[in-house]
Amino acid sequence: MKVSPGTISNLNKKAYENIEKWRTRPLSGEYPYVYVDGIFLKRCWGGEYESVSILIAVGVNEDGSREVLGAAEGLKEDLESWKNFFISLKERGLSGVKLIIGDKALGMTEAIGQVFPDAKYQRCTVHFYRNVPSSVPKQRIEAVSKMFKVIHAQEDKAAAREKAKSVIEKL
Repeated sequence: MKVSPGTISNLNKKAYENIEKWRTRPLSGEYPYVYVDGIFLKRCWGGEYESVSILIAVGVNEDGSREVLGAAEGLKEDLESWKNFFISLKERGLSGVKLIIGDKALGMTEAIGQVFPDAKYQRCTVHFYRNVPSSVPKQRIEAVSKMFKVIHAQEDKAAAREKAKSVIEKL
């Protein structure tokens, strides 16, 4: 079955309208925890491929449920892009933010301080683990990675601190 270019164009227009309605929807309730990240994708625009950054925020509400709060396309992960993204989330009603978790991109951490000055920042453990190999001799990478994971798997802060002390002693 063939579909006319006009039909495809109309379907795309409807899809983009729904996407934009979702992207700009009001946010209600509080989201104490917000996970943010930027991913790079290839996109074809006018017959040419280019890399674009998609900034994403996932919130955890007071009930513990996760929700994708927003996504925005930026040309790069820089201060201006993150700041604009955070401002747009705040203008849509994002509130109650106590902790923002991300990959420690320079522009991101600076924008958090400007837009959500009362929120604390925490580095994402996945990104932290990915950086471990750059600081550890090759023959010790696997062992050190396992030790870090054991620290994060502890039941509470006190147990994690004790486990961290024993890992430091071993290293």
